[in-house]
Formats: sequence, structure tokens, C-alpha cells
Amino acid sequence: MLRALLVKSGVVAFPLLVVSILLFGFIFSQTFFYFFKHRRKENTGFFSSSKFIEPLAGIAVSLGLLGSVTGFIRAFSAFNGKLDPNILTSGLSEAYYSTAFGLVLSIAALTSSYLFSLILPHSKEGAGEKDGRILASN
Repeated sequence: MLRALLVKSGVVAFPLLVVSILLFGFIFSQTFFYFFKHRRKENTGFFSSSKFIEPLAGIAVSLGLLGSVTGFIRAFSAFNGKLDPNILTSGLSEAYYSTAFGLVLSIAALTSSYLFSLILPHSKEGAGEKDGRILASN
């Protein structure tokens, strides 16, 4: 089933697979360390949920849209005087599968980022420094 999805998603399937492995690996690790190891008191550094997950959401949407474009190009390149329905439908299928794959990953990334921001509080020092700079600049 996964292989069929990857074949139907076209040229962007491998990059989307890499994004999904990074995303779900990070979600699993954050959940594991929060619930089973120790309850972390703060969420800072590069591996904070917003700094790691939100760019993956943007990349997933962009790759899905790129797959749409390549699928439409493949579908409509079949118009060389006569219409081949097999090439047309396979190109449109590639466009829709890659878009759906990218959107599902993006929705999962944004939802998990929001849930992690509720569960794992941010560092108070970082917020205080930002507030101090904002107040000092006014």
C-alpha cells in the first residue's frame, strides 16, 4: 500500500517520505520523552516544536504543490495531436496524490506543533528577554 502511494505520487514522493519520517520521528520522540522519561519543564533550542515542525509543514505543502505541477505537466504533455487517456489519468492521479500527501503531512505537522506548544511550555527566560527588548525599544 505504501509502495503504491509512493509510485502514484510521482517525483516528489521520496522527498515527502523523508519529511514524513523526520516529522513522525520527532513527534514520537517528543511524546516519548514527555510521557515516559521525564516531564520536561521547558521547550527550548533547535528541537523545540515550533522551530523544527513548522518548517516541515511548509516544506510538505510546497512539495505537494510541486507534485501537482509536475503531475499536470505530465498529464497535459500527452496532447500531441491525439489524446491518450491513460497518460492523462496517470498524470492527474500523480498531481492529486502528491497534493494530498503533502497536505496530510502539513496538517499533521501543524496540529502536533500546536499541541506541543500547549503541553510543553516555553522557556521563561527567552520570553522575558524578548519582552525586555520590546519594552526598552518603546
